[in-house]
Order: sequence, then structure tokens, then C-alpha cells
Amino acid sequence: MINNFLENILPKSSFVEFSAQKLTSAKIVWSNPYGISPPDLDEHAFYIPIDGDHPSASSAKDIKLFLGERYGGVGVTSNGGGARCGLRNSIQIKGIGKNPLAGSATSFWHSYGGESLAGGIREAIWSEISHSALPHGAVRIHGLIDTGTRVPAFSSAEGTSETTRRGLTIREAALRPGHFVRSLYFSRHDEARHGMASDAERTRAAVVALAQASDAAPFLSNSNHQLNSLLIAMVERFADQHAAATAKRLSHGLQSPSNMCMDGRWIDFGTASSVSDYGKIIVAKHGVPFGEDSQIKNTINEIVLSIQRYLPNEKKRFLVPPNDILSIFSKKLSDSIQLEFLKLTGIPAWDLLSIDNHLTKSAFSCFKKIILKGNSEPFKLYPACAGQDALMPEKMGSYSLNSLIRLISLCKNKQQAEISLFPELNDIRLLHEFIDSYWNLRDACLFKKNPSERNSAHLFIKINSLRINQGTPDLYRHTLDRTIDMHVASGLDSKDFINNLINKNKISLSDPIDGNIDLSAWIGEGSIFSETMAPLLVKNVDQENKLINYFQNRTSNDDEKNLMKKLCETVF
Repeated sequence: MINNFLENILPKSSFVEFSAQKLTSAKIVWSNPYGISPPDLDEHAFYIPIDGDHPSASSAKDIKLFLGERYGGVGVTSNGGGARCGLRNSIQIKGIGKNPLAGSATSFWHSYGGESLAGGIREAIWSEISHSALPHGAVRIHGLIDTGTRVPAFSSAEGTSETTRRGLTIREAALRPGHFVRSLYFSRHDEARHGMASDAERTRAAVVALAQASDAAPFLSNSNHQLNSLLIAMVERFADQHAAATAKRLSHGLQSPSNMCMDGRWIDFGTASSVSDYGKIIVAKHGVPFGEDSQIKNTINEIVLSIQRYLPNEKKRFLVPPNDILSIFSKKLSDSIQLEFLKLTGIPAWDLLSIDNHLTKSAFSCFKKIILKGNSEPFKLYPACAGQDALMPEKMGSYSLNSLIRLISLCKNKQQAEISLFPELNDIRLLHEFIDSYWNLRDACLFKKNPSERNSAHLFIKINSLRINQGTPDLYRHTLDRTIDMHVASGLDSKDFINNLINKNKISLSDPIDGNIDLSAWIGEGSIFSETMAPLLVKNVDQENKLINYFQNRTSNDDEKNLMKKLCETVF
């Protein structure tokens, strides 16, 4: 009936069919300008009305059929899967309305089916930033539609009279671990009412289908044991993704089988936040301290144990044991997180991988000591009291690794580094260890360059280091929520608002591409800096002043400001 790539992998029992009505006054408020197709009102402007919607908001005579996706795992509560999403032609519409997968015992906020336009804007911003910042990207948003109707504003109490604009988030379809995990609390009454197979039957059929079709997954290489290859590829991607996010101070907030993708991409950004430091900050009510991998390990356990349980006996003996899968994840995470943190020096990955292992291990060991010093108590961004939130602290331990790397990147020699860094790192032994390990790493990188390239490579490292260590306060959860709410209430056009936030933060979080850093979001179009040749920055006073001001506005240290000015003079 409806052609989509998930149907090539999942059995019919993994879906439930429902209809939605064509909206009469919908409008596209944002189309993705970054290389994917825009939404189409004739295809995507469909919804299921909620109580209070005027009949004229949609046409009951103009309907389309959509699929609800059945999946489980921790986090779906008593729903049977995606209770507010509709799938059609490999496009998922989030916020389409309450579909048959909404459990009768599920709380209002997790079953009423709607999505606020503000929630869609958050998804659009975070998906594009994550797509650029993380090695395996994110599920991307094609665009956002304003339905012309309203939904209840999120509140701690049901039945609130406050409403906000309703939106539809048009996004890519994605295969999740939850597609192969039980939804234990979805009732048989709800299943029978909609003519669905039992959740156990659904899960068994999905696992068998996965074993048969695993070689169709686009991120796999050929192997004699495709299901094992899929699981290994999945957990290694989880590790790469988590390592990069941690080093870049990005927190998803809540990761479970239902809001992760099997190819490593991030999805569902309701609890996402950037953080200011590497402390044990908790950004979501049921989240874990930042940087911890327990939620990911739980997800791995859930899918592996589910596959083990439902896989036919003749195939079980070939399956990699759960503990071995977790060991593969932990080993990959250990390697990836060292590389991602060392990239904070400004030295790109391709150079770090060629440096002596003793030097890289020594530098990473020092970085960990700096992070852990005085950094023991978890900090909750959202306290238990509803309606309140806490301010993000500038640093969460005794020292700020990002500030120290920014400072040392601008120093000419070790003596200057000691003077510049001592006010920020007053542990003399640790200070010397940091300076030595950083200097050894940078010198090892530059020594491998041709003499004619060393000056440019040195400047590249400095600029890159300043860029990636500056932080992204616009993306702190409470800050972004307020900014979006104010924008939605203003009724202003969303295109520039969304694109400006995306562009501003992508420039700080993206890795260099083909040996180049794109600085155009800071100082103007055409501003590219290359590691292997003279800077490709247009030489004019306006750009020089913009770059100086950009970095100087992010420090209160006069010595660093002066050093930044000298650095810019050498660049231009």
C-alpha cells in the first residue's frame, strides 16, 4: 500500500494502518535549505484532529493512509510504538495525531498525538547541527508545517487552558533498536481493539526479518554472519557518536531503544542540550550524568537479548554473546573518546592518527586529570520542582579544559604558557604536565609537515582550537527553549530564525572538511582556512576586525585578547 524502506526490512506486523485528514489552512514555515527535499503540502499536510479543533480545519473527505510503527523498549511507557507519528513513502510525519499505538493507560502528554510548532523548531535546529557535528549525523528534517490549529502547551498539569501553535515535523524514516524489542506494557486489549498481532508475535517476526534482511542495511560490509556484522557495526557507531558528542559537549539527554537509530544517527531531540563543561550535569528528568554511557549499554542489552530470545534456535549458536558485544562497544568507545578529546587541541584527526601512541595517550591522560579535578557531584539542569530550571554553570570542576586549551593555543612558548595558564590551573605539577603534553603533541604534528606547510598548519591548529573550544550557549536547553517560545509567540517568519541558529552553531561544532575550516558564518562569505596552504582568507580590514572581535568577545583575559590580535595579524 505505502512504499517505504522500512517495509523492506520489517514485517507487516510491525505496522498498523490509519487515516489522516487533509488540512485546509496549513502552511510551510521552514524548508530545509541544506540539500534535502522540501515538504509538500499535498503529501504531508495531514493530521488527526484533537478535541477543540474546528471542523473546517481539515477535510474529512480528503484522507490519506499512513502507517504507525510498532516498537518497544524502555521509554515507550504503555504505548505500542510511535503513537504520534505517521509513515508514508519513507517520510515520517511527527505530530500527525493520536494513532492506534497510543496506549489507553498512557498519560495525556505521551498519548494525545500532537506536537507543538516549537517542538518542531527544536527538532529542526538540533537535527541539522547534529548532522554536521557528529560522525554519523542525525535523522534530518525536510521541513515544518504549521497546521493552523493549536495544541495544549506543555504543562505539569493536564487540562491546562493554555495553547500553542501546532506543527507537523516532516522527517526521514529511521530503523530503531526498538523495532526489535518488546513493548511490555502495551495492553492486549489495545492490540485486539485495532486488530494487531500480539507484541510478542510482532517482535518475533521483526527479529526473524532482521536476520534475513540484515545485509540490506546500508552501513554494513559483506560478511558470512550478517546479523553479527550488523550488531557490531551498530555498537561501534554508537561509540563513535557518543565519543564525539561528549567531547563537543552535546547531550542527547535520554537515549533508549525507541529514540536511537541503528545506524548511529540521533533522533528525537526533546531533551537535547549543549553543556558548558565536562561535569556530571543531568539535562533531563530521567537522564543520567553527561558523558555516561549506561543508557546506550542498556539499549544494546535490550536489543541483543531480544534477538537472542526470538531468533530461531538453529541461528542462535552463531550469534555473538551479549557480553562480547558490550566489550566491542567499550573498546571502540575508549579509542574514539581519546581521539575526539585530542581533536580539541585543534590538531585534526588525520594528523593525530599518525602521531606516536605514547604521546597521544599521555596527553589524553592529562586531559582526564584536569576534567576530574573537583568534579564529583552531579548538577541537575532541571530540578524536581516543575516550572523551574537552573542556570548553567561556567565550569563544573576546579578547572576548565576548554579554557586552558584556548589559552595555550595562543602562547608562543612554554614560558609564556606557564604565565598565562597559572591563574586558571594553579596545580603546578598538573600545569607542567599539561603544557608538556600539549607541546609534544603539537610539535609532533608540525614535524611531519613539509617545512613550507608548517606555518599554515600551525595557524590552522590555533584557529581550529579557538573555534571548537568556545562553547555553544545558544544551545543550552533552557536558553534554547525560551528563545524558541518567544519566537513562536511573536508570529515572525521562522526561516531566518532557524537557519541563523543552525549556521552559527554548525561553524563551532563541525569537523574540518577536506582540510579546510569554513569561517564564513563569522567573518563573511568565502572565508576558508586551509591546513596545507596559505590561509584562503580575503585580506581586508573588515574581515580582520570581525575575526578579532569574534574571539575577543569570548574572553575576559587581556593577555589572550592581545595574543588574539597578534594571531590575526599573522593570519591576514
